[in-house]
Amino acid sequence: MIGNDIVDLNYAKKQSNWRRKGYLDKIYTQAEQELIASYRNPDVMIWILWSMKEAAYKANHRITNRREYAPKKIECSIVSAEHNIFRGTCGYNNLQYNCTTLIFEDYVSSIALHDQVVRQETEEIFLKNYPENYVEYLENNNYFAPAIKIVKDLAGIPYFYNQNTKEFQPISISHHGDYFSLVFFKK
Repeated sequence: MIGNDIVDLNYAKKQSNWRRKGYLDKIYTQAEQELIASYRNPDVMIWILWSMKEAAYKANHRITNRREYAPKKIECSIVSAEHNIFRGTCGYNNLQYNCTTLIFEDYVSSIALHDQVVRQETEEIFLKNYPENYVEYLENNNYFAPAIKIVKDLAGIPYFYNQNTKEFQPISISHHGDYFSLVFFKK
C-alpha cells in the first residue's frame, strides 16, 4: 500500500513551536529525538520524521482500516541520506514501511510503501498554491485521463476510479500550507 505526506516548511515554522516543553516527547521516540538533536538542521529533521510518520500512517490505514493515530507508536529510522533524498523505514502496528523523503528549500515530501508491495515506481502530481477544490481542478485540467475520477471509500480513503474499466487504483493525497501532492503507482 501507499501513503504520502507533504510539509510546507515556511508554514510549519509559523504554525508549530516544536521546541516547547514536552512537544518532542509526545510525538517522537527517544531514538528519533536523538536523530533530531544530532542533525545539522533540527528544524528540517523534525519535519522529515513527521512526514515519514504521516505517510506510514496513511499506508497503514489502507491496510488495517484503523484510524488510530499515535505518532510515537510509529517508529522511524533513517537508513541513508544523500543530498536531498532520505531513505528510511517506519514500523507501525507490526508492519514495516519503506519511506523516501525529498527535501526542498520550502517543503518536505515523503512516500511510504508497505514492504510487501512489489517495488513499483510511483508518480506524483504536485501543485503549489493549489485551488481549494483541487479534485475538480485536477480532473478539469487533464492531469489524468478523462475517464479517471478521484473517489473516496466509506473510510475516506482516496482512489482513482476508471469509469471505463470500473477499476480502482490506490492514491494518497496530502496538502499543507501552499503545497499539494497526490501520489500513485505507475501502471
